[in-house]
Amino acid sequence: MTYKKNWIEEGLDVAHKDNPEQKMTVNRILRQNKQIKVQEGDDWVSKTKSFIIGVEVHYWELDKDTEKNKLMIAKFHTRLLIPWEIAMESFLKGSNVITQFIKKINSL
Repeated sequence: MTYKKNWIEEGLDVAHKDNPEQKMTVNRILRQNKQIKVQEGDDWVSKTKSFIIGVEVHYWELDKDTEKNKLMIAKFHTRLLIPWEIAMESFLKGSNVITQFIKKINSL
């Protein structure tokens, strides 16, 4: 699959690059709006720009006390997450797949 720079979408299955065994699902993209000044001709104009500041995900974790699965919610920076498809491929081909994905996305 081909990925673009902003590849993360709501509902997508992902994993943390340092813990590719844990499957997580993106709940929502966390954004922040900022006012920036842009030059249009000779004038400077204030415009609103939206920036991605993180991703909220959910996943299931075994509670050792009750031995039941517990729903967990966490927030991560987008650069720490990889598509679940890449995480699964890393089990077959090695962790180099994760490194290659991160380098490719960061170069876009």
